Amino acid sequence: MRRPWHKRLGKSHRFGLVILALVLIGLTTYFCQSAPLMPRIRPAQKPAEKDTSAKQETIDDYQRRAVAYINETEVITRQDLGEYLIARQGPEKLPLLINKRIIDSVCQRHGISVSSAEVEAALAQDLRELNMTLKQFVETMLKQYRRTLEEWKEDVIRPRLAMTKLVKPDIRVSESDIRKTFESLFGEKVECRMILFGDHVPNDVYEKIRSSEEEFDRAAREQKSAELAKKAGKIPPIRRHALGDELEREAFQLKPGQVSRVIQTPDGKAVLKCDRRIPADTSKSLEAMRPKLIERIIEQKIHEAIPKRFAEIKKQARPRILLKPYKNRAEWLADIKDVDFANKPVAVIFDNIVITRRELGEYLIQRYGADKLPFLVNHRIIEHFCKKHNIRITQDEIDDKLESDVKELSITVADFEKRLLKETGKTLFEWKEDVIWPQLALTRMCKGEIKVTEEDIKKAFEAHYGKKVKGRLILFPHNEHHIAMKIWPKVRNSEEEFKAAARSQASPTLAAKGGDVRPISRYSTGNDELEREVLSLKEGEVSAIIGTPEGKVIFKCDRIIPPARNVKLEAVREQLEKEVYQKKLQAQIPIHFQKLYAQAAPKLFLTNQITQAQLMREVEEDLRQTGALAPPVKRK
Repeated sequence: MRRPWHKRLGKSHRFGLVILALVLIGLTTYFCQSAPLMPRIRPAQKPAEKDTSAKQETIDDYQRRAVAYINETEVITRQDLGEYLIARQGPEKLPLLINKRIIDSVCQRHGISVSSAEVEAALAQDLRELNMTLKQFVETMLKQYRRTLEEWKEDVIRPRLAMTKLVKPDIRVSESDIRKTFESLFGEKVECRMILFGDHVPNDVYEKIRSSEEEFDRAAREQKSAELAKKAGKIPPIRRHALGDELEREAFQLKPGQVSRVIQTPDGKAVLKCDRRIPADTSKSLEAMRPKLIERIIEQKIHEAIPKRFAEIKKQARPRILLKPYKNRAEWLADIKDVDFANKPVAVIFDNIVITRRELGEYLIQRYGADKLPFLVNHRIIEHFCKKHNIRITQDEIDDKLESDVKELSITVADFEKRLLKETGKTLFEWKEDVIWPQLALTRMCKGEIKVTEEDIKKAFEAHYGKKVKGRLILFPHNEHHIAMKIWPKVRNSEEEFKAAARSQASPTLAAKGGDVRPISRYSTGNDELEREVLSLKEGEVSAIIGTPEGKVIFKCDRIIPPARNVKLEAVREQLEKEVYQKKLQAQIPIHFQKLYAQAAPKLFLTNQITQAQLMREVEEDLRQTGALAPPVKRK
């Protein structure tokens, strides 16, 4: 994935850092390597006599090994978990498994393997180039990309090393390469500022920035590119042979103070202004730097060769994807109706290498199984009690509920899938099966437990049509009680102080609105103390410090809204009854599910094999053994 050209004007880093950054941005989709299998756990039933076929034994193990139990006897197997993941993530993640198998196959033919020691050494090198500790790397970069350290080693580093071994024998370094790289690193450079326009630069604008430093500076600070505007157009010094495009040639024609002609770039029209020419570094000689230059060139050529070579071998592999995204449960069930569906192909590479559902299931289990197993267990618990109470949710009911939900959001189902679900990493199948279906099923179970009393209706009427107070609120987190005590006397006696505190409070949502909240009435918040204090205020008064589950609160009454005298309870009874019922239902569903969960008494066996802290300790120890880290200092 190429970065925008104006972001490739960076300093002279080691090229390994560039490789790592590019992998972070997008090349991880090229390479996926499976982690070792989870430790064996007790079987769901007494295993049959060992089959002479290793393949058959592996399949039996997948089909029968338990990952969880519910109701003491109902087993959930690895195959159940694998299929749960396939139905939800299989079509999206299958291309990654295909890429892994392609790399494995080609490397095997060439006798290429990557040892654990090589992976650890590469990790240590990455950390040095990033100038990060292992802890910083895990907590910042890996957390940002939702990866564990083990995933990083197996899905990024290992395949990167394998592909490096595959392409390195074909790398050649010429004398011209060495001279150009030397000139790029140690030759003359041009320090410039840049203004990036769109498709057109008006003549009058160009004449102004060309003839006036003040106009150029103003335009540089106000340009559309936020990144360039923040730096007043300042870009890293332009080197020879770094970009190989029109911009580089134009920059080296400029003298200090000169403005370039309008240059066409991939991101639009651009104009450069030369601030100074940086002379070549004469302290370095080509012969003295030759070994390092060759090393750098090889790294760069490997980096450029990897995606090209992978594209070639992927074309040779002619991958055929047989697994399609599932729209509903019926489509998924149709795919697993055969007795031997675990061996059913989901993809084929090189015309004769088959990837089965079992392989895809195991691949997904290694990466997501421990995190997703609780969701499958919850699903099975609800299914169990639906059968027990003869509750059946049809596909039409699920689809109708989805349509109703997205209609309330004023969007289409397609927009909901594209804009909202994609951001959360969920598929539409997953939303239907793991959100809508349980909601409908638990609603059906809870119906008989919900009673709407006359008192409930009267309280709802009071909340909607009784006296209300409109005002602003300052929320202090629980650990800031002392700050609330200090601020309260100031905000109580000064509107300016209250306004300033409301706009600078810890809650960004409240701060953005200056503390403004919806009108508060009796029975509208669920907090009796808050409602009593707020409803007792006069306009302009500030409350005492009030305790809430979210923290301490100070409220200022801006306006009192009198009761709606023209609305009678009987006229709105039906509407209020529905509203109360829905609120009670939403409150009852989690309570009811907790009862079902307690009755099912689930036992989960599949957990993350090793914690992040343990992984970090393990890697640090490995690095010490290879000499990449110094031994730990013993404290006296």
